[in-house]
This record gives sequence, structure tokens and C-alpha cells, in this order.
Amino acid sequence: ATPTNTPVPPTATPIATATATATATPTNTPVPPTATPTATATATATATPTNTPVPPTATPTATATATATATPTNTPVPPTATFTPTPVPPTDTPTPTPTTGIVSTPAPFPHMAKLPVLQNVWLTRQGANIPPPDCLAGTDIGRLSEGLSQAITSPDPDDPSVDQQIGAFEFEVHYDATKVCVGITSGAAWSAAGAVCVIEDDPTANATELALEGVARIGCVTFGKSLGIDELAPLAQIDIYPQPDIYSDAKPNQDNGVVVEINNVDCDVSDEQGHAIPIFSCDDASITFRYLEGDVDADCDVDAFDATAIAMRWGAEEGSLAYNDFMNLEPAGTQADDDIDVNDLQFVFGRFGSTCDDPHPSQDPVSPLA
Repeated sequence: ATPTNTPVPPTATPIATATATATATPTNTPVPPTATPTATATATATATPTNTPVPPTATPTATATATATATPTNTPVPPTATFTPTPVPPTDTPTPTPTTGIVSTPAPFPHMAKLPVLQNVWLTRQGANIPPPDCLAGTDIGRLSEGLSQAITSPDPDDPSVDQQIGAFEFEVHYDATKVCVGITSGAAWSAAGAVCVIEDDPTANATELALEGVARIGCVTFGKSLGIDELAPLAQIDIYPQPDIYSDAKPNQDNGVVVEINNVDCDVSDEQGHAIPIFSCDDASITFRYLEGDVDADCDVDAFDATAIAMRWGAEEGSLAYNDFMNLEPAGTQADDDIDVNDLQFVFGRFGSTCDDPHPSQDPVSPLA
């Protein structure tokens, strides 16, 4: 800075007068221009260009790296993650669908079923005494209709263009012979078609002295073809009789009843040419033998006769002539007492008007699977 000012004064000295008036202005005027271009050129050309290219270099580099690298990298990743779960549910969805379909594929195949699956059989007085003299003499009978659950749609092996036509069947049932005895008869449609049936059950066992010990069975065949048997008509009727001990061991208190299972095994159906007809299952049934609650005279209703019968024994205790354990109703089970008191009277009076057709409170059949 100093050398620049030193030469200027000497140059201005000979033109001292002009410096104050006119020279000073022009002298100073060119100096700044000289310094300005120099400084401008140096500062502008050197400093500006040097700094200018650096930011652009950094800018494109950063821009290219951040924009190009980050954007494309992140863009494909979400799509990949998005598409990956999408195929999984579809894959899982069809998998159970065929499985369910396969399990239910035999739906076109009928069940050999007993109807109703669950039922009550109400115990009533059988003559002078409540129990019958023997099992088959009773009138309290559970009836099951054995039949196919739906029409046969399996193709005839000899002519696949038509469905198989039923021509024969067989099945057997297993049961607890200490609780019930069982009789079987063929269905009306089979009798009308002239079917020949072989039956082994408790009635035939009594007639032939052949005890089957809890097993009853039937098998029916037909002659010829195109018999037109209604495949949805009952194949057979199964009658279940309670043993006399069920009457004696139960009484009309709360939740009374004996559940008997009738298990279906070895069921088969054939067409008219002897070809097996596919059957999906052999279904079971259960029967609950019970008294109507509060029905101490066992006639399927709770009325004035029941109220009078228990009122006459009010206050009677076990051991007295007036005591009748059949009328000791409340409490029930292991907490039962040994007298007939106001609890027993109210148990009957509170059910006044109840019938086997419309019991109150309700007494639903018991499922052994529940």
C-alpha cells in the first residue's frame, strides 16, 4: 500500500496547480481505475473462479450421490418389501382352502345317520309299579331312524354317466346292555321292495336264546334291478328300551337322567350290482332316559296329584312308614337329606303345570360330548 502512494505524490508535484483544480480529479480518476482493474482482475479472476468451481464440484457430487444413489436405492427396496408379503397371504389362503375342500370332499358322499342325534325319553309309570317287569315290556321307548343323510351321487362303475342305485345295506349298533335293550326293524320302503333282511337284536335273542351282549345288527339285500327304492327313505328303525333298574335308580329331582350312547359301526351300502357305495361316516346318537322334574306320580305332568302326594308326606323322615325316597327331591345328589321337608314341597309346587312336552325349567337332552 505504501509504495503505491509514494510514486503518486512525486508525479502530482509538477502539476501542483492542476492537482487542486483539474489535475487532482483526473489523477485520482485513473488511479482507481488502474487499481480497480488490477484488484478486480486478481480478486475476481483468482478468488472467484477458484471458489466458484469448488462448490459446483461439491454440489454435483453431493447431488449426484444423494439424489441418484439414495433415491434409486430406496425406491426399489420398498417395492420389494411391499411385493414380498403380498404373495404370502395368497399362498396361505389357497392352502387351507383345498385342505378344507378335501376334508369336505366326501360331502357328496352321504353319512349313515341316526335321527334324532339327541333326544329325551321320559320315564312314566308302567302299570301298578313304575318300572316295567322286563326291558322289552316297557312303553317308554327311544326311537331312532337310520338312513342316508343325502342322495347318492357316486357314479355307477358299469355306467359312469348315471349314479349308483341303492340295492343293499348293513350296519350294527353297540350299546350298554345293563342300561338298555335294542330292537331293529327294516324300513317300509325296503319291505315294499321285497328285501330280504337278517336281524340280530334283543327281541330275536330272546326268541332264539342267543344273547348278543350289547350288539344289534341288520343286513338287507334286494333281487333284480331298477327297483327304484327311495335312497332317502329310512333304512331301518332302532327301538331302545330302558332296563327296569333305570326306573328304580332315578327319581324326579333336578338334573336326573341316564345317558345311553348308541354307537354305529360297520355300516355299508351297495348298489344293485353289489358295488360298494362310498359312505362318509357311520354316525352315533345318544338318548337321555329321565323323569320330568317334580313329577312324583310319573305321568308326564306336574299337577295337583303330585302336590297332594308330596304334601301328605311332609315331615316324614327316613325309617318312617310315610317316608318315600322317590319324593325326597331337594337337595339332590350327594347333598341329599333324609326327610321330606318344605324344600321338597316347593320343588314340586314351583313346577306346577310343567309337562314332558313343555318342561319348566327346561330339561334338554344331554350330549356325552359336552
